Amino acid sequence: MKQAPHSSFISPLTVWHSVDIWQRVYAAKSDRVVMWGMILSGLFVLVIGFGITLVAYSVRVALPGIDPSHAFIYGMQNLLSPGVLGLGIILVFAAIMSSIDSIAFVLGSSFAKDGITCLKKRQLTSDELRYFTRIGIVLVILLSALSAYFLRSVIDATLILAGFGMALTPAILGTFKWKLKPNAIIISVSAGFVYAIAWIIAGVILPETMISTVLVSAAVLVVFQKSLR
Repeated sequence: MKQAPHSSFISPLTVWHSVDIWQRVYAAKSDRVVMWGMILSGLFVLVIGFGITLVAYSVRVALPGIDPSHAFIYGMQNLLSPGVLGLGIILVFAAIMSSIDSIAFVLGSSFAKDGITCLKKRQLTSDELRYFTRIGIVLVILLSALSAYFLRSVIDATLILAGFGMALTPAILGTFKWKLKPNAIIISVSAGFVYAIAWIIAGVILPETMISTVLVSAAVLVVFQKSLR
């Protein structure tokens, strides 16, 4: 939990690649609305991250030497009254179920609209779109369950997802300000993924290594945006 402070300060960047946030982008009237929505969401995330940091320090003081993977559960059990504990458990499961639903649907839709459409080289019909979206959702759930079986640490899983998400952030942010070159975006995201995977293979899954993915992707994006024609 000693990495909590700087992790919470970097948390506003997570909204730019958050699936549940982007699910609402499609309803925005303009890029300006999206930009301000993201900025305000980032501020709220910063406040929430600061609150979580305070909770983490409270758990650390009350239960020194606790395994960080169990800190949240032990913290709720030992720091909350029975009534508040029940409400907290309901809120946690509601958030988890909502996130799972959003992520599975968005990724399933992307599988149909982006993947299958590219393979078929034509627009899908409504029936095809529904069919392949359902297949995509099933695949996402199966892959998630398989990943959860092999990756038992919630903290490591969260950091890995954050690392991959940070690889997307510079390109997403850049598209609101400049006309980025497609190949520069692809190289930037790929470089970020390779960087994160290298740390994962090395077994160094830390906030510093995963969050620094955004710096690598940003640097590569700038270089290839200027050099490519």
